[in-house]
Amino acid sequence: MSKVFQSLRASNVVRSHRGRERGYALARSPEEISLYDIIVAMKGPAALQSMRPAGPRRYGEDVFQRAWTQIEEQLVVALKNNTLQTMLLGGAEGRA
Repeated sequence: MSKVFQSLRASNVVRSHRGRERGYALARSPEEISLYDIIVAMKGPAALQSMRPAGPRRYGEDVFQRAWTQIEEQLVVALKNNTLQTMLLGGAEGRA
């Protein structure tokens, strides 16, 4: 748990309190902390990017890669739009 909180603290998601009242608290309001912030704090930005295929390209891979890149971009937008506040309220941004 210590390493988890160190990552979150380094990314300004939580702040630590020392002394008698030691522990952790959110560093920003729940509306300002997105799921994207948390994932990047824990795993780094590479966690949201797919690996490029190794070796020579085959027919159709460019089309597939472009589609996959668009899907990844949509995922990042959705993660940025969903905050701790939207989770606390039980909803998700953009849900129909």
